[in-house]
Amino acid sequence: MVSLGLAWATLSRVLGIDGGGTTTRAWAVEAGQVIWKGQSGPSNWSSTPGPRLRQNLAKALVGAPRVDSVCGCFAGLITHNQKAEAETTLRELAGCSRVAAFPDYRATWAACPAGTTALVIAGTGSVIVSEPRPGELRRDGGGGPLFGDFGSSFGLVRSMLQRCVEDGQPLPRKMAQKAAETYGTDQLDAVISWLHQAPSPAAAAAKLAKPLVQAAQLGDRWAEETIQAEMLKLARVLIRHLEDGHEPQGFWSIVLAGGAWKLGETILRTFEDSCERLLSGRRGKEEWGLQTLQMAPVWGAVLLAEQQLK
Repeated sequence: MVSLGLAWATLSRVLGIDGGGTTTRAWAVEAGQVIWKGQSGPSNWSSTPGPRLRQNLAKALVGAPRVDSVCGCFAGLITHNQKAEAETTLRELAGCSRVAAFPDYRATWAACPAGTTALVIAGTGSVIVSEPRPGELRRDGGGGPLFGDFGSSFGLVRSMLQRCVEDGQPLPRKMAQKAAETYGTDQLDAVISWLHQAPSPAAAAAKLAKPLVQAAQLGDRWAEETIQAEMLKLARVLIRHLEDGHEPQGFWSIVLAGGAWKLGETILRTFEDSCERLLSGRRGKEEWGLQTLQMAPVWGAVLLAEQQLK
């Protein structure tokens, strides 16, 4: 994590970019003050098609001022080749030679308060991050829409759709209404076909997460069970992450970030109950706690961009 007590470089301007599976946000900052903001669609380096990703980045940076340093933190940024490609793209679009590209969780971690034990990001996708040793970030979970992202907005919808397919049942009413508004159909087969052809299937499916939570709040048993199963999967990843990489003594301060936690109190409560159940008998409840991230992850990207000037 980066301390908020940074001495901002005199008259320097920096640009931070938080590129997620649904939204890309960019902030330009001078002397600690935000002087410009930009926003566009998804920029996941593994799942957003290349031309669309570049188009979304260009759109997010329309009107951005000239800056001295740029840091872009992107979902799906996994390989060294992707990092090099991202940095080349940032140089071209931002017109700045001093650039850095990292996975999106680096920005979110930088935005966490001091004393954070682990960070649970659940947006379009999901990942667990911590820093067992100074300067050494450890990541668990992830896996993308094919193999992981448990407890994320997409993961919740994927599980609900899988259950509908398995049991031959229609979508819950709230989800069907949203599907008709968004995709032009409320029929399960047609919705699945539409999602298969979407430019960013995970981001498109995540739009059904809110009505899924609403269905659970209205007493839909399938929706309730889907949320319980997904949050238990995410809790298992977190507990394994903590027990494998952190000392058993002391207080575990868990920070939650990402859009999934804003879907409704049901999500947070179910996740907390899942953690408590898994920790029962191994750790006391007074030894761990959850809090939501108060600082925007894009500000973490700004802090990382500022670090490059030192």
